[in-house]
Amino acid sequence: MRQGFFYNRYAPPASNVESLGTETDSNVDQQLWYHQVGTKQDEDILCYAIPEQPRWMIGAEVTDDGRYALLYLEEGCDPVNRLYYVDLNKCGGVTADFSKRVVKLVDDFRAQYSYVANEGERFVIKTTLQAPRYKLVEIEKLSQAGKPDSWRDLVPEAAGGAVLESAEACQGDALLLMYMQDVKHVLQLHSLRAGKLVKKFDIEIGCISSLNSRRTESEFFFKLSGFVTPGDVYRCDLADADPVPTLYRRTRACADCPAPAPAQEVEHQSARWSNPVAALVARSHSVPASSDLGSRPKVARSELKRR
Repeated sequence: MRQGFFYNRYAPPASNVESLGTETDSNVDQQLWYHQVGTKQDEDILCYAIPEQPRWMIGAEVTDDGRYALLYLEEGCDPVNRLYYVDLNKCGGVTADFSKRVVKLVDDFRAQYSYVANEGERFVIKTTLQAPRYKLVEIEKLSQAGKPDSWRDLVPEAAGGAVLESAEACQGDALLLMYMQDVKHVLQLHSLRAGKLVKKFDIEIGCISSLNSRRTESEFFFKLSGFVTPGDVYRCDLADADPVPTLYRRTRACADCPAPAPAQEVEHQSARWSNPVAALVARSHSVPASSDLGSRPKVARSELKRR
């Protein structure tokens, strides 16, 4: 198969040529096309369309091993989608019309589904099915997947209100999971095959704005930002006996700015809500750390801590 990419496009608007750019037509009947690098656009291949559902939108992703094309079908802005797939090995090495090759893995809008990793026909999927804060499920054999309700939980929905925001597979049996818990990100290493927790990384309090890994490599990078930190890039190699994220690149607000004071975690029991409120407090170096924060200047971000 020649190198290329999938993209979406619509039919030209019905408006007169003179009004193009100011037309108010609705874009409907989205189509999925494939463009081979080095060819003209008029040679592009129409892969998939659903004319009977003009408002559906079609996204595409190719699995890490290049064998499967995954199709994500959405309608509107609700965080739910259908999930179809095409076995590219059955296309004779040529990207073509998928309409007769599509397998409808999930054919309803009950939940959200996204690809995490696969090893042959074994798939790991991130979903909100019976798990509004996300979980990971396992499809043991894609060609015999059955209904989504029958898929085994690989990493169940986390307790304590933690939200699974990202799942990234690295080389071998490594699976990185990033949770938002108590207004800060938590980064964990799990087994891709068993789902078990292997290690919880010790990182500074803050938000991970990007997490990057490759299925074929043991190292990964992430960018961590905080109240007074624009963003520090960390690197970690999972091939190490005891992998520890190390600072790779630091961004400073100014050349001679002092290192920021660490944020302080606090918890407040409000009379208004039954659940405690978790918060992070940032302070200046001139303000000593103290549990008595009522009269001192501070910056805080908080959320309800669900139990």
